[in-house]
Amino acid sequence: MPTGIITYDITQLQGAFANAFLILINTLFFNVKLIGEYNQYPVDASPKLLSEEETIFDFIIVGAGAAGCALANRLSEQDQWSVLLLEAGDYPQTTSAVPGLFPTFYESTLETWQYELEKDKEVCGAYKNKRCWMTRGRILGGTSSINNLHYFRDYNADAFTESIFNSIEYYADESTDVYPKGDIHLEKKSTNHRIETVLKEAYSKIHIDASNKRNPLGLMYSYLTIKEGERFNMARAFLTPVKSRSNFFFAKNAMVDGIVTHDPLDKRAKGVNVTISNVRFFLQARKELILATGAINNAKLLLSSGIGPREYLEKQKIPVVLDLPAVGSNFQAHITVPLFVGLGTDCDECFRDQADQVEFIRDVFDYIMFRTGSLSNIGVHGLTLFTTTDQHPTHPTISIQHNFFSIKDRMLPAWINGLKLDQIIVNNLLDINEVRPVLLFLITLLQPKSRGVIHLNHTHFKSNPAITGSFLQDEDGEDLDNLVSGFSLVTNLTSLNPLQSVGAEFLDIGVPGCRNYKFCSLHYVKCYIKNMLYPGSSVAGTTRTGADCDRKAVVKHDFEVRHMRCLRIADSSILNNISPGNAVAHDAMLAVSLSEVLKEKWIKDYVSPFKSNK
Repeated sequence: MPTGIITYDITQLQGAFANAFLILINTLFFNVKLIGEYNQYPVDASPKLLSEEETIFDFIIVGAGAAGCALANRLSEQDQWSVLLLEAGDYPQTTSAVPGLFPTFYESTLETWQYELEKDKEVCGAYKNKRCWMTRGRILGGTSSINNLHYFRDYNADAFTESIFNSIEYYADESTDVYPKGDIHLEKKSTNHRIETVLKEAYSKIHIDASNKRNPLGLMYSYLTIKEGERFNMARAFLTPVKSRSNFFFAKNAMVDGIVTHDPLDKRAKGVNVTISNVRFFLQARKELILATGAINNAKLLLSSGIGPREYLEKQKIPVVLDLPAVGSNFQAHITVPLFVGLGTDCDECFRDQADQVEFIRDVFDYIMFRTGSLSNIGVHGLTLFTTTDQHPTHPTISIQHNFFSIKDRMLPAWINGLKLDQIIVNNLLDINEVRPVLLFLITLLQPKSRGVIHLNHTHFKSNPAITGSFLQDEDGEDLDNLVSGFSLVTNLTSLNPLQSVGAEFLDIGVPGCRNYKFCSLHYVKCYIKNMLYPGSSVAGTTRTGADCDRKAVVKHDFEVRHMRCLRIADSSILNNISPGNAVAHDAMLAVSLSEVLKEKWIKDYVSPFKSNK
């Protein structure tokens, strides 16, 4: 998109029309200021911390993503407790509030952690430096402030977990008599775009029907974290309502680099070392220290603090505080393969619509003034297929999301550059989009069997960690087989009349390493998948749960790190197996579950309202 300042001479603009023009400009400026306004978020308490006005808190939470925001909300309900929430990033920018602009955040270095995974010659050959890349939110609200706004969780949960979910969710299209009005506002959005109709007709040809919230198999409009046309991130959901609580403190741009413990004989978390405005200092937690920075940074923080496998820490010359062999292992991520389909331009029924400058200006005006138009939703991307490759399904194994790009669509460069695709592929796709629309299918493996590992960066422990994905390396080859099934479903779909009627054609985008295989043969498909896959933002498993005596576990069932009192972990990194839902939903649920554990420990005679559902 064009940037910079353009000047115009409007000295001849006078009279009534000049007044009308100024009213329009002033109105636009006024309404732009209201998009994602900062004052809806908690005030930054960094000055108080730096001046040592406040340095001791009952609870310190590291990471203001979904888990950190939810936990801060629930703990600060108790007036007698002081709660500090630390976030490495800043407030969300105005752009993050606009749903239709979510693809522009994939390449942002200000609001995201940009992780470059260790090189694996078997996968990710189609990306920059022939490596996999991963994007996570480094911003208040975490990944919920920069993701695609989808909210999907495990609807086959046990009664206790289901009751927690029901307490935090509000489905705007359902009766509050059945489901209470929870914290997270969720809406379904559909469009009138013709490609959406075509896709539904094509899926119906292979007997894939619409599903409802309680049976997440089939074609559905995903629930989205949108309210009144703006992104409803987890900071808005959990922190905006409590930002005025006198016992709640929030600090932004606060980089935690170490967990401080008591002497070796007293294994108890004491607090954290944190850097704000280039000043490094210590903050003390009277009661508990909780990590909620996600599966990647939780492992990094533990390892750099001397909590992890003894042999590895000694090799890195890091003093061993606690020998926990499983820290950093069991890394899991949802894996996505993008498939690009070109649409025809040579028949009356095909898509001739080119990205129109006037239409774009109208969309921008509608959004600024009324929070309506194409920027107020995510278009056809909200239409999602959940399917399974298991014979007796209980959970979806594969999801397929969609995106549509008009001819010369300004969003396509943002999307493919954000993925960090090889420049040859980028150029091929942009050349194709110069003359024809592009339909994108995103095939995602929701329950991968492969397991990776996270280590510290050997040259600089404080830098991004070394992530080995080990994608598609499960012993039985099930992950690759499942993605091949998803790929076949899409190619079969494009051969059916509804998509053929609009000239659908699977595109040869010049994937490196696959040119020697016959296009669309099984060998080509497997080569394409291996080279084009990338890890999504939902990650889990690096501090998994188990019994106190289980050396393969990092935390116990009460979220506390084994053999380390008052140190807890509050997000999807504690899961043994990644959820088929996205991490945002499950992080919030886990945090509320932990809040109940902490209340039962620190409040005399407290009985959790969810206890009866266990």
